[in-house]
Amino acid sequence: SLHYNIILVSRSLDKLNTRAQYLQDTYKVKTKVVEANFSKCASEKLFFEKLIKDCESDKNDIGILVNNVGLLQRCIKSASYEDTLYLNHVNTIGTVCLTNLMVNYFKKRQHKSAVIIQSSIAAAQPREGNFHYSLERTESLNH
Repeated sequence: SLHYNIILVSRSLDKLNTRAQYLQDTYKVKTKVVEANFSKCASEKLFFEKLIKDCESDKNDIGILVNNVGLLQRCIKSASYEDTLYLNHVNTIGTVCLTNLMVNYFKKRQHKSAVIIQSSIAAAQPREGNFHYSLERTESLNH
């Protein structure tokens, strides 16, 4: 059987620790948590390099990326320009840049690797006022 350890990355450390403990107790897998706020990925020059180093800090061999970065915050009708940029940083730039870095990392591995990008039903069924989120989720399906 295949055995993979898990690195969980999210902006909410409490949720990460709770989920990590659940996975360890239920599935007997080693887990590591890394706190990262993807809304800052476009403004912090070394965001992704730091993220990768944090993930590798225990000499972890990362073989699968499950990318579920995404945020639905406000209806576009009431969203400011700053809100729209924030959402795009998280939903688009975060997904694309992290995937790009991990694919390059995977090319150096001697074992098979995989990238799984989780989208949303919003990609197939847009809702009024949230077209930007639907578009971002649709875009993630096309890569």
